[in-house]
Amino acid sequence: MSTSPDAQAHQLIRHYSIKIHVGYQTNFLFWKGFNHLWSGQGFAIDAYHIVTCAHVVGRAKPNGFRFPNHPNLPTIDRVITFPNGDEYDGKDIAIIAFSKPHGLPIAPLAQTGPAVGMPIMFSNKNGTFRKGSVNFYGSSDNLWDALITSGILDPQAMPPKLERVIKELKPFRTTDLFSNLVVKNGDSGSPVFNMQGEIIGMAHATSRITYQSMMMPIEDIRHNVADLLGR
Repeated sequence: MSTSPDAQAHQLIRHYSIKIHVGYQTNFLFWKGFNHLWSGQGFAIDAYHIVTCAHVVGRAKPNGFRFPNHPNLPTIDRVITFPNGDEYDGKDIAIIAFSKPHGLPIAPLAQTGPAVGMPIMFSNKNGTFRKGSVNFYGSSDNLWDALITSGILDPQAMPPKLERVIKELKPFRTTDLFSNLVVKNGDSGSPVFNMQGEIIGMAHATSRITYQSMMMPIEDIRHNVADLLGR
């Protein structure tokens, strides 16, 4: 019995998403516990580093991480983030660096970014396959016009206050990738793939304006990783 194209695509990508729990360790007499505060996902870019979102790691120390699907990973050496990055400024990225090779599958990175209309996919926090397409990809300078042209926003039906908010938000990012994928709490840091199984972005937020998922594109990931590892 042959498998469906979606099942084949899920099989291609599902091993690359790494579930991350963040919290703190509690020790009391003979009892030890881990207090789970928040969670997300990540992906390995080489033998020593996992990439995820900065808002997933928060201010956690190296001993404040658990990887429920990979419990035997080596000791975390350090966690690297930009000093003031957040979900909407293009710097919402973190690198978890290990002291020894982690042994995780290393995700293939696409050489070029996606195009509008390109089908994309990811495996969410529950391991469920999700497929969608790119609605907008490019400079924040033309985000407003692009959202109207694509039909995502209707300027005639938009309150003036909301229009002002959108235009004020434009300078916060240089590029972004909007899609119709459903990204929820706990999905942040998930690698987003093209249909060849190459990473073209990382899920990091849901737009407060369009309510569409937002991904950091592969070009920004490469640039930010190089910047962080060079520090």
